[in-house]
Order: sequence, then C-alpha cells, then structure tokens
Amino acid sequence: MMMHIPTGLDNYGGLMWNNRETVNITKDRDTLSLSFQNVFLELVDSKKTQIKGILTSHTHFDGLRCLYNSDSADAKKLIAVSLCTPEITINHGNNPGFKLFEYNADTLDVLQLSYAKPTVSSGQFEFFGDNYSFKNTYVISDPKEIIYESIAGMDSEEVVEYMSEILAVKNYKTNKIVRTYDFMKVMNVLKNQ
Repeated sequence: MMMHIPTGLDNYGGLMWNNRETVNITKDRDTLSLSFQNVFLELVDSKKTQIKGILTSHTHFDGLRCLYNSDSADAKKLIAVSLCTPEITINHGNNPGFKLFEYNADTLDVLQLSYAKPTVSSGQFEFFGDNYSFKNTYVISDPKEIIYESIAGMDSEEVVEYMSEILAVKNYKTNKIVRTYDFMKVMNVLKNQ
C-alpha cells in the first residue's frame, strides 16, 4: 500500500491527518463515529494478511511507524509497519535519498530496504557514502525474515535506538542534523491518538 502522508503524529507533535472529521461505519449492527485514523487502523487490521507493506513519504525523514489497532503500543497488537522514504529534493535543507526495496517474489513481503544518497555526475545519478541497509542497521541476520517480523520481535526502545542512527536527516550544506524529536512519540501510531 502506498500513500503520501503517513498516519500518526508529525515530527513537531501535530496530527498528520485531520482527526476532527469523522466517518460513520457500521460494526456489529452498531453505528460508530470514528476518526479517519481509527478507520484506517481498523481497515489495516482487518486486511493485515493481505497488506504486504505500507510505504509513505511527506515527512522528509527516513523512518518507520508501528501501527497498532489499540490505545497502547503492545508488541502483541502490532498490525503493520509503515516505511517512510526521505525526500529527493534539497529545498528543505535535507540530504536527498532513495530507498530500494527487496521483496519475496512469491509472497510480496518486504524483506530488505537500502538507502542511498544520490549525486549527479555527468547527468547520471550515482550512489555514494552514508548508504545503509535496514538489516545491517537493525542487526538482523536472517535474509529471509520480513521487516514486519523483525520489528515485531523488538521492543520499542530497541527500535528507537536503531532508528535514531538513521532517522535524523543531515543538512546538505553543513552535514549537521536538521532536527531531532521524540522518536517514540512519532513512531507509534495508536487508536484515539
């Protein structure tokens, strides 16, 4: 599943989606009025065996979000992992980047992603320095383990530790971190957030 704006909180603590608006749905013969985010989490939860990955952008950061169809970030209630791609332009002062995804051809499950900062040489994009792979950064040795299973097997603090190594995008002029924020708060997408 691909979408531009991810669910949850933005990097500054505000909601990414307008949760003041609600959607009426019928569930077990009751009509419920739910926020867009809660409806999305319900939908993902009901189709999680069919959804092989959620790819987003918009934030200009390289990161991930853990989606829960509950009010708490209990690893047993993880329903999906959303992977965010950094920007490819430099107009926000961040280094551009690309993600290359590897997936299981039989199941379409996302197995690996690699990030590379591009440079243009002779009119061609080339990849150089600061490249990394998800499995190397998150210390995952099994090449067949899917990203969702990898994250589901970690506690939140461990995910934040690994994410903090890559998430803060560096300014292309100064090579210093542009902004850091509460990774834990942004990483977990919960019901009624």
